[in-house]
Amino acid sequence: MPNLLGRSLLFLSSYFPMLLIAAILVCTKHIWIAVVCLLLGLVGVLGVLIYIHNAQRIAPKTITVAGHQRRDSDIVSYFVTYLLTFLAVPMEGWERIIAFFVFFALLGFIYVNSNLLHVNPMLNILGYRIYELVVDGEASQILICHHRIAKGEKIRVIEVDEDIFLEKYDGKAKTGKRPAEGAGVAPGVQSP
Repeated sequence: MPNLLGRSLLFLSSYFPMLLIAAILVCTKHIWIAVVCLLLGLVGVLGVLIYIHNAQRIAPKTITVAGHQRRDSDIVSYFVTYLLTFLAVPMEGWERIIAFFVFFALLGFIYVNSNLLHVNPMLNILGYRIYELVVDGEASQILICHHRIAKGEKIRVIEVDEDIFLEKYDGKAKTGKRPAEGAGVAPGVQSP
């Protein structure tokens, strides 16, 4: 499970696009603020890549998907905070810049202390899909994976946070498709 540092890096990576836009908007008037925004975002992106890589070392468990729903749309609502920030807070005076960083710190506090680790546009940019799963009759859980999943599919996962799983990468491409009933069985032979 991610500690405070891991959660903070995931937060910074989730706001990398916003920090990049902020850096572009202020670079002509406040170069040092632009550099700080870029560095924070890059530290977050690098941190999330290292985190995902290191998480693959954790022993996986196998789950069976009883039901699922795509949750990639959660990212769209996340972008509303981006839009509101840039519409409501033009980066002109020191007061507005300080207000922006206070708002950003408040978002960070909520993100780090809530179960929002999967709401991260950088995961989508890196090719991950987000699903809400029902597994073995338990409460819903979040799965972060690279392929489409199907009901009844068995998936090797790593628990990265409370009720959040990351698919264990085994080096093979996943299609999300299961073999058809009886596939691979010679004609006239009954499949087990």
